[in-house]
Amino acid sequence: MQIGKQNVWYCAAITLIGISMWACIGCGGAGLATVEGTVTFDGQPVENGSIVFEPADGVGPATGGMIERGKYLLDGENRVPPGKKIIRITAARNTGKKVEPMPGAPKVDEVEQFIPPAYNSASKLTCEVAAGRGRHDFELTSETSSTTQAESP
Repeated sequence: MQIGKQNVWYCAAITLIGISMWACIGCGGAGLATVEGTVTFDGQPVENGSIVFEPADGVGPATGGMIERGKYLLDGENRVPPGKKIIRITAARNTGKKVEPMPGAPKVDEVEQFIPPAYNSASKLTCEVAAGRGRHDFELTSETSSTTQAESP
């Protein structure tokens, strides 16, 4: 049985494509970090909010997730690329008031963003994320000058 040159090149091309796809799938996410931690505001767990890890140098994707009962976990598709990050934390809570969103519309609960801008839109929070698994806890205060962050391996 004789195999033509065209068939050999075709088989080689298919093999090369298969190896390339396998390599891409196998390496996807390599070097990323699973990050977990707690977020408190004035000593109390942030019940519901969000946290974003943004590259400090502005290069690469930002990654984030939800804060629930004062805890967050960035894992799976939300793993964080290593490097220095700017942290942005937001959370809203009910004010206890009802407001009319539009004239004639039914009243709804008023909510407010209670985390100061120094932790989100004008954030000064930073941390260094290493590949693997890491922990970054954030203790936020109404007086932003006394912000603390504890890190543990």
